[in-house]
Amino acid sequence: MLYLSDLLKARIYDNANQQIGILKDVIVPLSDGFPRLTAYVMEHNKKVTCIPSKAVELIGKGIITLNTSKQTSDQYQLRQEDILLRRSILDRQIVDCDGLKVVRANDVVLGKVQSDLAVLSIDVGFRAILRRLGIDRFPLLNRLQDKLIPWDAMTLIESAMPQLKLHSEKSKLQHLHPADIANLVEDLNAKRAAAFLSALHPHMAAEVIEEIRDEKQLAIIQHLDGDKAGEILKDMSPDQAADIIVDLPEEAAQKVISYLGTENGERIMELLSYEEREAGGLMTNQFFAVRPEASVKDVKHLLIRDKEKIPTITYIYVTDKERKLVGVLSLRTLSISHDRQRMADLMVTNIFSVPPTAGIKEIAATLTKYDLLSISVTDQDQKLLGVVMIDDVMRELFPEA
Repeated sequence: MLYLSDLLKARIYDNANQQIGILKDVIVPLSDGFPRLTAYVMEHNKKVTCIPSKAVELIGKGIITLNTSKQTSDQYQLRQEDILLRRSILDRQIVDCDGLKVVRANDVVLGKVQSDLAVLSIDVGFRAILRRLGIDRFPLLNRLQDKLIPWDAMTLIESAMPQLKLHSEKSKLQHLHPADIANLVEDLNAKRAAAFLSALHPHMAAEVIEEIRDEKQLAIIQHLDGDKAGEILKDMSPDQAADIIVDLPEEAAQKVISYLGTENGERIMELLSYEEREAGGLMTNQFFAVRPEASVKDVKHLLIRDKEKIPTITYIYVTDKERKLVGVLSLRTLSISHDRQRMADLMVTNIFSVPPTAGIKEIAATLTKYDLLSISVTDQDQKLLGVVMIDDVMRELFPEA
C-alpha cells in the first residue's frame, strides 16, 4: 500500500540517474471510479514542472525514476477536470457518503488499477497522522487500524478550495452536526442552499442556518417559501431570527412574521425595537428563570423539560413575582447541591447586569472583567428582559473569526 504522504517530497531522477527535482503534488482527474494519476508536479530551483505519468518508470517511497531525461520530457497540460491531490484533498474536511459524517482527510491511499497507479481511498484514521509524523512504528501503536473511505463514495464541491460533499439523500443529513452541514451549505448558491435546507426537518434547518454567515443567511431566507421560512425561523433563537428579519425587505419581513405565530412573533418584535449593537438587540429573550422558593429537585426537573425550548443555558436566573431579577445560580452549584435546598439559599445576589441600551464594548468589557459566559439585561426596575451570550458578542466584534 502506497500513501500520498510517502510520495510528497520524493526525489525525482531522470534516466541518467540525475536528480532533477522533488515531488510537490500529483494530478488526478475528477472522474467516476478510482482516478488514475495523470501527472506529477515537480519543483526544481523554485520552478514548477508537470511531468506526465507516461514518463514515470518507477515509483517507490521517497524516490521516483523517469524513463526520459528532463530535457526530452513532455510537459503535461492541466485540464479543467484535473485537481491537485495534496492541495485539494489532504488535511481537508470530507463527507463520508456511506458513513454520513464529516471527517478529515489525513492521507490518500494509492494502488494499482489495471497496471496504472490510482487513488483508492482516503485514510481518516489517527494512525495516518502518526505515519506522516514518522512515529507510527512503535509497538504500542500497532493496534491502531487504518480508517479508509473508498474514493468512489465521495464527490467534490466546485469551489476555490474544493471539499468533498455528500451526494446521497438529504434526509440522511439529520445524522450530521449542524455546523458540518453548514460547511456544505456555504458552498452552494442561495437558491440551491434554500432547496437543500427545505428537505431537512425545520429544527435541524434552523440549527444549520445559525451556523452560516449573516449575508448568506439572508440570501437563503429570501429564496425560501414564506411558510418554510417561518417554520425555520420559529425554531431559531429569537435574537438570531430578529437579526435576519431586520435585514429583510419590509414586505418579505412582514410575510415571514405572519408565519411565526403570535408568541414567537411578539418575542421577535420586542427584540427588533432595540439597536442591533446594543444589549437589547444582542440579547435572547429565551432564558431559564425560576422562583426563589423552587427546590433543586424542581429546577432539575424543569431543566430536563425545557432543554429543547432553551438550547443554551449558562446560568439559572432567579426572579420574583414581578419578574425582577433577585439572584443567579451556576449549573455547577445546582449539580452539587442537595435536592431539598432552595434557590433563595443558593443564589448569588451580587448580580452583574446591563441595561438594554448598553453598547457592545461595555458588554464585552463586563463579560471579560468578570469571566462570564453570559450577562443579564434588565430594565430600570430590575426586571429581567433577556440574556446576552458571550458568543454573540464575539461574533459581532469579530465576524470573520
